[in-house]
Order: sequence, then C-alpha cells, then structure tokens
Amino acid sequence: MIDSVLICYFLSSLIVGVLGFCAIFVFSKKVDSKKSTYSNFKFFVLFIVMVFLTTSCVGLSKDRERRLKLNLEQYAEYRIKVKYAEQGLPSLEQLGDYKSAQFSYRRVDSLLFSSEGISVFVDYDETNYLFSTQTLDLRYSFIDSPVMQEDGDYSFPVSNFSYKDYEFRIAYTSASVYHSSETGIEKIYPKSFTMVGLDHLKQSIAYLYFYDGDLDYLCEKNATSEEKNERMIEIIDNYFCWREF
Repeated sequence: MIDSVLICYFLSSLIVGVLGFCAIFVFSKKVDSKKSTYSNFKFFVLFIVMVFLTTSCVGLSKDRERRLKLNLEQYAEYRIKVKYAEQGLPSLEQLGDYKSAQFSYRRVDSLLFSSEGISVFVDYDETNYLFSTQTLDLRYSFIDSPVMQEDGDYSFPVSNFSYKDYEFRIAYTSASVYHSSETGIEKIYPKSFTMVGLDHLKQSIAYLYFYDGDLDYLCEKNATSEEKNERMIEIIDNYFCWREF
C-alpha cells in the first residue's frame, strides 16, 4: 500500500516540474537557436530529477507512525512478532488474575530506521496486585544504576523515573548485550528494553516494551539530571500509546 504522504510529495514534484517546463518552454521560444533549446531541455531534465529526489527524500524523512489497540489474541501475536518482546513482556498467563487489561502497539518509521513499542496496562484488586508486584523481581533483572558507555554516553541515563503516577524501573533484554570476542568486554546498548511501572493507588502495573535495533544510546554524557529524566519521558511520549488513546 503506497503511503499517502509519498503520493503528495510525488504530485508536488510533478507540479513543480511542469511549471518549470512551462517556464523553460517560454524562454526557449524567445531564443531562436537549436543549441540553446537543447541546452534548456537538458537543464529541464536535471531540474525535474533534482526536484523529485528532494521532495521524495523530504517525504521519506518525515516520521510516519502506526497505532493499534490489541485484543488478547493480537497481544500474544505481537509479543512474538516484535523482536525479543517475549523476553521483555509477560505472557497472558503471567498477568495473573486481573480486573482489566489494555494492550496497544505503536510503530514509528523514519527515513532509515524504525522503532516499536508495545504497551500493557493491567489493573488488579489489592490481593492480586500485591502478588503480581512480588513476582516482578523474579522475572526481570532491573538495573540499579545508570548504564554508561566507554565514551561517556548513556545507554540508560537513569535506573528509575516517574511518569503520570507510575514509578518505573528498567530492564533490558539479551538483544541489548554485545560481547566483544576480541576484548571480552560486554557492552550494553538500549536496543531492547522494558520499562515496568507501578501505580500503587490504582493498583496498576504498566509494561512498556521498546525495540530499535539501530539505537546506540539514549542520552549524551553531558546531559543534566533533568535532561536524563526527560529523555525517558520522551521515549514514552514518542514511541508508546498511553492507556486509552
């Protein structure tokens, strides 16, 4: 299916090209020379190509996204479909006895890269909420401090943060771990991770799984404490659907 944005940019390039042709045609009429006309024609072809490439690249570089509400069957499907999501998200059975659950998927595509986010919000009664929170540390290995790379940039600038009444912790999957065969050094990249949030008042657990195989770091080394927290909030705002949308 052809993206409507790309169609618009193609049509705009075509219109600009036609207008350019008309201008050159009028100009060539005033110059009674075959050589000059041929030169103008070559210029016209070059002009069309440049306009088309420019407008197409602009169109492709604009982020395009897809948002989906998922039912139980779709959640099970996307948990397998999105890379390493099985490591980062609970199965339907692992959710336990809940009062309500909401599932959603969001994909953001840019010119060369794509990012995917799966959101799971589960609300419990008091007893099942307490039980579910106690099992989180058994299923996830949460980081207990920021993860910094050799050059000082942060793979994960914080180990926990707050967002809309939820207190989040972070756990990465095996896709984020790179073992160097030459040096034996293990490096961590933010390519695949889960943010698990707790809202004690609502007795709700949020699972936000993120995947981007091309992402090397989340925050630069000179970022302030405020910027580090804001970066994690940006990840949620830009790549996830928040509960009802």
